[in-house]
Amino acid sequence: TLWEQHQSLKEFRQYCRTHAEEKQEIELGGKVFKFGHLEKTREALATAYGLTPTDVQRFLGLHTLSSVLFECVDRRTLAISAATYLAQLPKEWQLEAARWIP
Repeated sequence: TLWEQHQSLKEFRQYCRTHAEEKQEIELGGKVFKFGHLEKTREALATAYGLTPTDVQRFLGLHTLSSVLFECVDRRTLAISAATYLAQLPKEWQLEAARWIP
């Protein structure tokens, strides 16, 4: 969900740059953000969900994680910090690593 909202916010910010005359605010997580003076997109998500920007960055990094490893994260047999590094590997390497996780 964070990945989809991150992409949407990025697209909205680009839209606001080209349509400066329109209302430049969006509601996210029950909070209204004005894009005239908005911080980075991940910082906006962190504020909306009560996370740190670093946590948001870690969660965003998981979007390329294989489903097998993502299940390990859900079961808490794989830490998010480790999963973030594994998500950067090719899918076949991720699947090989998953074989060694109990």
